[in-house]
Amino acid sequence: MAYRTILGMVLQAGQQLTGANFFFYYGTTIFLATGIDNSFITSIILGSVNVASTIIGLWVVKTFGRRYALMAGAAWMTMCLFVFAFVGEYALDRIDPKSTPTAGKIMIAFTCLFIAAFATTWGPIVWTVTAELYPARYRALGIALATSSNWLFNFLISFFTTFITDSIHYFYGLVFGGCTAALFFIVYFFLIESKDRSLEEIDTMYVQHVNPITSAKWRPADLQVDGEAIEEGNLRRSRTHSTASEERRREVERYEGRYIIS
Repeated sequence: MAYRTILGMVLQAGQQLTGANFFFYYGTTIFLATGIDNSFITSIILGSVNVASTIIGLWVVKTFGRRYALMAGAAWMTMCLFVFAFVGEYALDRIDPKSTPTAGKIMIAFTCLFIAAFATTWGPIVWTVTAELYPARYRALGIALATSSNWLFNFLISFFTTFITDSIHYFYGLVFGGCTAALFFIVYFFLIESKDRSLEEIDTMYVQHVNPITSAKWRPADLQVDGEAIEEGNLRRSRTHSTASEERRREVERYEGRYIIS
């Protein structure tokens, strides 16, 4: 259970480390600095993109599964964050942002693309995955720890953001970009595909240490095949043991016969 507990906590912390709440919490401040006269309108646009994309996310998770959606979302967000960071740092005039309107528009566009990626993948799917990770006996505790991890990093990001942006400015996007890149590999190497599986099957896959990379190909029939192979192996060992016992019995009888004759 330690494996699944830590994985759930990492995924929930990762949801915050994508940087989505950086844009939701500080969106008006960020876009005011890009030269937008009414940054609240931009925040409304981001919220609308978030809601619409979350609805699309319901179709994404059912069609493509958990692993592929989360990896694609992480790659997509990484690209958007890198563009946002480099354009903001090198193309935007922070002293007079209205003199570089193109840079501001690019940053807003890629922020919207980032929010779309988050809302279709890491926003809703992480909650689905953590709900499926744990067996009934440990589900309440596992989800509680995972959710606590989410809220802890939510607080850390909201508290330290102003200090970090004052120091590194738009390069803050690279911090989140590095986190989303790391999340891609975490999902690839550690998360088992649970699409169209029952909770009992998911639990069995983790208990059997199914390889996450090939987990999408696992079928419940594989469990039966493994059971038959184990049963056949046990039967073969039993037959071998019986044969050896019979040979020892015959050897003893032959020895006793020779002793009586002599």
